[in-house]
Amino acid sequence: MAVYMNAKGTTNTSFQVGKRGNKIFGGVSTPASDTVESGDIWFDNANGTLKFASVSGNTVSWANIVAQGDAINSTDLVVTGNLTVTGTQTTVNTQTLNVEDNIITLNSNFTGADNIVDGGIEIERGDETNVSFLWDESEGEWTLGAESLRAGDFIGTVHGNVVGSIAPNGSPNTLTGNVINGGAVTITGSLDVTGASITGANTDSISEGSTNLYYTDARANSAVDAYVTGGTGIVISSGTVSANGLTVNEFVTTAYDATGDTWSNDDSTFATTAAIADRIDAQITSSADIVHITGTETITGDKTISGATLTLTANSTLDVSNATVTGANTSSISEGTNLYYTNPRARQALQVSDDSGQLSYSNGTGIFSFTNNRLALSGGTMSGNIDMGNNSISNVSSLTVSSITYPIADGTANQVLTTDGNGTLSFTTVNVNPDGSNTQVQFNNAGSFGASTGFTFDDSNDTLSTGVTKSISFEHFTDYDVISNTSAIASDLGSITSNVGAKIDQGLLVVDYGYPILPSVEVAKLPSGQPTGTFVFCPNEAGGATIVFYDGTNWRRPSDNGIVS
Repeated sequence: MAVYMNAKGTTNTSFQVGKRGNKIFGGVSTPASDTVESGDIWFDNANGTLKFASVSGNTVSWANIVAQGDAINSTDLVVTGNLTVTGTQTTVNTQTLNVEDNIITLNSNFTGADNIVDGGIEIERGDETNVSFLWDESEGEWTLGAESLRAGDFIGTVHGNVVGSIAPNGSPNTLTGNVINGGAVTITGSLDVTGASITGANTDSISEGSTNLYYTDARANSAVDAYVTGGTGIVISSGTVSANGLTVNEFVTTAYDATGDTWSNDDSTFATTAAIADRIDAQITSSADIVHITGTETITGDKTISGATLTLTANSTLDVSNATVTGANTSSISEGTNLYYTNPRARQALQVSDDSGQLSYSNGTGIFSFTNNRLALSGGTMSGNIDMGNNSISNVSSLTVSSITYPIADGTANQVLTTDGNGTLSFTTVNVNPDGSNTQVQFNNAGSFGASTGFTFDDSNDTLSTGVTKSISFEHFTDYDVISNTSAIASDLGSITSNVGAKIDQGLLVVDYGYPILPSVEVAKLPSGQPTGTFVFCPNEAGGATIVFYDGTNWRRPSDNGIVS
């Protein structure tokens, strides 16, 4: 263990106890984050509180444990035993309450019989009236007061008025195995008795409506009279129809419907206009050879025109939309206004306009030619790709490519192209010579190369030279040969005002008030590979807390030289 405290000659306002385990801090200022670990304790002298540290990443949180009267304030309180609250009121300010017990007992202090106190749950609703679910001792029943109860299913006896669906033994509006004694059942909707039998009732129990009428002889006779009119030879008596001495004239006004009839040569069907029209339509429909002269015709199946010509007259249209035409192509169709493609036609459509006379075009071959294999542009713009082959671009005063302007003339040797950031390129000389004189070491000086006479390297004898060296602190001293001159080695530490960055743990004993303090290490954490003779304090050794030492292989007790256990 190492102790850091207010030593003479410093202005430090805090102290730290412990280095390798959890630490204890004291003082009025918050301990530095880089010195704090989870579980550290801080005596906050400025606020008079005791705090525990919790570290997450680079963030340190301090939780207060403050004793104020009978109250204990803490981030988390874990009770491993039973918690008994003997007060008259317990207030829990929490958003989530988890209770492991599956049955909660209310009114637990009641004993004996004849309880007159109602019990249940009341819900606070702020400005609205509170609601409750209570056991009414006087009535011996559960009550919601004037509130409504909505549930998926209800099993039990129903008293009073019921609004909504009733499902005593199954789906809504289904009564199964129930008897209604007395009273009346009123159904304002539909009564579905599909698959059921109605007993104890017949048509005498159901009044006649206005649509489905009951049968009577009078109604049947009247219906027949409506279809058979005229003719003195037709007699209807007691539902029997008799025909005596009928003539054709007695059927003239009767409509004839031949739809669905089979027309035969020996039929005795009357030749009415409707019968003849139906007969013609039936023959045309079943014929495979007849095509209507007028009107719209739909052809289904395969039709073949052999040795004939299908002619469309003027103003006629052959519509082959969504159809496939086979056995024909452009070779079968004569050329009209829309001309077919040919090479001569394509070449004839191209023309050349060139005042310089250097560009020409042959309609016969379709080839463009440049005089002297040169293309001269003056005041014009050419877009697309230009393939120069093995030729070069010459006599260009200024070439602009994608808004980049190249210089007209070459620069000098060892120059490079640089840009001004706006697309203009130019040749510039880059300074690659180091700053300073020979043997001076280069270093970053405000973003640029710098050098100093006080910082040099002599390659001939491998010597690095510096000016005055200040404030050198060695964690462990090593033999650096003989220091022949110490006049140039000076260090002024001044006054130590903060312990941050000024602490060095050399693994040695630090004396506080004249007493040595050893590091405290438990048995399971005693490290191996320590220097022989290392001493630590072991608080949980089997024989009791004691000082132990390392013999180069094992940790041992000084009292009996036994191995620590």
